[in-house]
Amino acid sequence: MQGNAQIQTAKQSQKVNTQQIQFLNFLFLNQQELDRHINQEMLENPFLEVEKESTISEDQGDHREVDDSLSGEMRMDEVYSRDDLENDMPNYKLNSPSSADGTDWKDLQMERFTETEDVRDLMVDQLKYLKLSEAEFEIAHFLVNSTNERGFLEGDLSSLTDNLGFATGQFYDEAEIEKVKKIVNNCEPLGYACFNIEDYIRTLITLSTEIDAEIKEAALKIFENGLEEFSQLKAGNLADSHGIEEDVLDEVLEFIATIKPYPTKGFGDSWQAENTNIIPDYQISLVNDKLKGEILSSSSYSFKVNEDYASSMKNTARNGTNSYISSKLKSAYWLIDAIQQRENTMTKVIEAIVYLQGSYLISGENKDLRPMILKDVAEYIDMTISTVSRVTSNKYARTPIGLINLKDLFTEAIELDNGERKSNREVQDMVVKLVEEEDKCKPLSDFDLRNALKLEGISLTRRTITKYRMAANIPSSKERKLV
Repeated sequence: MQGNAQIQTAKQSQKVNTQQIQFLNFLFLNQQELDRHINQEMLENPFLEVEKESTISEDQGDHREVDDSLSGEMRMDEVYSRDDLENDMPNYKLNSPSSADGTDWKDLQMERFTETEDVRDLMVDQLKYLKLSEAEFEIAHFLVNSTNERGFLEGDLSSLTDNLGFATGQFYDEAEIEKVKKIVNNCEPLGYACFNIEDYIRTLITLSTEIDAEIKEAALKIFENGLEEFSQLKAGNLADSHGIEEDVLDEVLEFIATIKPYPTKGFGDSWQAENTNIIPDYQISLVNDKLKGEILSSSSYSFKVNEDYASSMKNTARNGTNSYISSKLKSAYWLIDAIQQRENTMTKVIEAIVYLQGSYLISGENKDLRPMILKDVAEYIDMTISTVSRVTSNKYARTPIGLINLKDLFTEAIELDNGERKSNREVQDMVVKLVEEEDKCKPLSDFDLRNALKLEGISLTRRTITKYRMAANIPSSKERKLV
C-alpha cells in the first residue's frame, strides 16, 4: 500500500494592495478629470489646504516622504489606530461592481435620477448593482464612455476591443466584449451602447416584453437583411418576401413606430460633457534643435495638511468622530503623495516617448513613425505596462506637429520578409497610395492589394488588408469602380 507523502512546493505571487489600485486609477485621469477630482476633495476634506508658498515647506516634508509603493504608510502611528487600520474603508473608493448591501437598482432609480443627471452616470449607477465581475465592470464602464451624444458606440467591435486593450494593458476577446455589451443594452435607457440604428432596433425587439414571441420573430425576420431593405419595400412586399401574415406585419410596424430614434432621445442635452475642448496633459517642444517632453498642468498643485486643526478636533471629538478624522487625514496625505507620484511617472513616460518617437514628432510623416507598443516604453523606464497604459490613455500632447493623442504614437510592428520592421500605420499609408494610383476602371481588390504589398516584401492576410482599407474609409473595389 502506497502511503501519503507531503510535497513542499514554492510559489511566487504578487499582490497589489488597495492603494496601489487606487493610484493606477488616479493615473488614468486626464487633466480636466484631475482638476475636478481635486476640487471635489478640497470641498469635502477640512484638513486639506492649499500651500501659500509655491513649494511644500520643509516642516511638512519632514513628516511626509514620497512613498514609491503608495502603500499608505505615512505617519500611520499618528493618523490611525489599530481599529482604523483593520476596518479601514478608503476614502478614494474604487467603482464597485456590485452593491455592498445588496440594494436593488430599481429601489434607488427614482431617488437617484434627476433631469440634469448625466446618462453615462445613470448607466454606471445601474451597472454597480448587477453583480458583475471586476473585468466585466471595467468593460461595461469602457463601453458606456465610448458612446456618442445619441447613445451609440463609436467604432465597431474590433476597434473597441483594441482600444480597451490599449487603455488597460490587457488582452480582451471580442466575444467577451459582445457579452458585456448585451448587459449594458439591457439597462435603462434600453438599447444604450448599440453599434448603430439597426443594432438598436434589433436589440429593442429582442428585449421587448410588450410583444409576444410570434411578433418578435416576425420583426427580427424583417430586419434580417438590414434597415435598407425595410425602408425600401412597401408593407405588402415585406409581408410577401418574408412570408408574414398581414395582421402580424401590422403589429410589427405598430411596435417599431413606438421605438425612439436613438437611446438618449428625451434625456435632453444636459447630459453631454460640459466642456468638449481638449486640454493637453503633455507639452513636447523643440528647444535648441532638441525635443523636450514635459507635463502640463492648469494649476500648480501644492497642498498641506492642517494638523493643528485635526489635533484640536481629536481633543474635543465625541464617539465616532475620530474615525472620520483619521479617514480624512489619510485621504489628504494620500492625495498629496499621489499627485507627486503621478507627476514623476508621467514625466518619465513622456521623456521615453520623446526619445523613442523623436523623428516622427519632428516630421509628422508616418514613414518616421517607429513601431512601438506599451511594453517598449515600460521596459525603457522600468515600469509596468499597466502604469504606462494609464498615463497615456485618453491623454493628448501639444507637439511641433500639432495636438496629438498619445495613443496614436503606439503602433504594432509589421515584420518584412527581409527581417526589417515597419509601423502598421506606414503600411496602411501604402494601401492608401495603391488605391489612389489604381486604374479606376479596374480597381484593386483586397487580394490585389495583398499581392502588391507582397512584391514590396510585406506579407499580410487579406483580412488585415481589408481592416486597413476600412480604417482609411476606402470603399470596396466594386464601389470604387467607374462605369
